[in-house]
Amino acid sequence: MSNRILNVKNSLISVTVKIIYKELLKTTVISSNLEERQLYRIVKSDEDMEIFNRIWMENWSNKGYDIEPYQGIATRFIILNDCNLPAATIEIVHYNPEKKNFKKTSTIEDWFCFSENEIVKRNRNLCCEIDKVSISKEYNGQKILDRILNLLFHFAEKNNVKYYLALIESIFFRTLKFYKVPIIKLGEAVTYSNGSKFIPSMIDVEYGIEHKERFDWFMHNNNETEAIYGFTT
Repeated sequence: MSNRILNVKNSLISVTVKIIYKELLKTTVISSNLEERQLYRIVKSDEDMEIFNRIWMENWSNKGYDIEPYQGIATRFIILNDCNLPAATIEIVHYNPEKKNFKKTSTIEDWFCFSENEIVKRNRNLCCEIDKVSISKEYNGQKILDRILNLLFHFAEKNNVKYYLALIESIFFRTLKFYKVPIIKLGEAVTYSNGSKFIPSMIDVEYGIEHKERFDWFMHNNNETEAIYGFTT
């Protein structure tokens, strides 16, 4: 009798496992559907801020960069992989080369005078800086860069941004060129304390948005339906 009860229990467990497995498969199918997939999320909570800092600080530390969190107003994003797990970070700051209360508001102007560029002069209020672009080592090769680029396009569309300014690692600069990102080299590379080369760069995101069909990686915005939270000009 006890063996019969045990067999029934095992059968029930087997059926339950199969049902759960089927449900998991359904979930997997849904999450792999581009229309249902979340590409990124805005950092709003303390928990997200901890995740954001962990990703970029760990990456910076491994590369020998100084850890300098930006203290001004910025909009921060966590880029998600296909399983909605945090995979990368990016920080967007409204470009302002001037000092406020004796504190610098730009993270890049000390390294290169972007403000002297004629395009920047004419469009200063339509420029943003990008910083903290960092992809977790374990998620390299999972098309995370595609999502970062889509985020930049989505953000620009919603917030009237024409140009992104940044100091970009020379290898990453070539990668963006390979992705056909409309990026312009504004001057000679600057050398960081650990010997890394950074290229003063401008991304003509307005041109990119007008020609999105040229980019294989472009996806329509699925998880932001209004202006980006926390961004002020």
